[in-house]
Amino acid sequence: MLNRSGVKSTTYGAPRQILANVDLQASVGCVVSQSIGTVVSDKKIAKAGTPVAVDFENRTLPVTASRQAVSESATATVTGTGVTAASVTAATFGAKVDNADGTYEFEADVADSTTTWKLDGTTVTLSDYGITPTGTAADGDKISVAYVSAKAALNANAVLLHDVDVTAGDANGTALYFGVVNYNRLEADVQALVSCGVNVVGAVSIIKA
Repeated sequence: MLNRSGVKSTTYGAPRQILANVDLQASVGCVVSQSIGTVVSDKKIAKAGTPVAVDFENRTLPVTASRQAVSESATATVTGTGVTAASVTAATFGAKVDNADGTYEFEADVADSTTTWKLDGTTVTLSDYGITPTGTAADGDKISVAYVSAKAALNANAVLLHDVDVTAGDANGTALYFGVVNYNRLEADVQALVSCGVNVVGAVSIIKA
């Protein structure tokens, strides 16, 4: 046991399996801080997938959900000869792309004085994305928008592998520091703390499988 006698890791409901590949993983025992817990019925649960900061030199120190808020943003970069600049309303853009982080490239197709903007080959209306261009588009002009959703920026090196009951206080858990997590198996409030990508929390990758 890493912490006081009698305190054990438990799972509420059915066991939660968050790994996309159960054969590709490495984890260590840890003490989970009660402060990470979320109230679920009559219990307080530190949920599987929660990003945590583990002190690998002293694993008796309770892990914490170390993070800081990041504001939603959308930044446009213009290339071409007609459009000289573009502004983006982040909230409008985010709603249109389902708050999915990434870089989106819009390209102008100008023929017979008619301008059509396309995103991934699909015709779109820039205003629907909150984009306002400056200048008159020329054929082949591009507007690239780098979008970051409002979420927690992680200062963490692992995620909790299983749900941990911290109702009675700090409790033993397991910290996954290497592996692949299936985003779709995380609860919605935990999904809000992470994003998909390679090595996004320490050496833990998160994918939609």
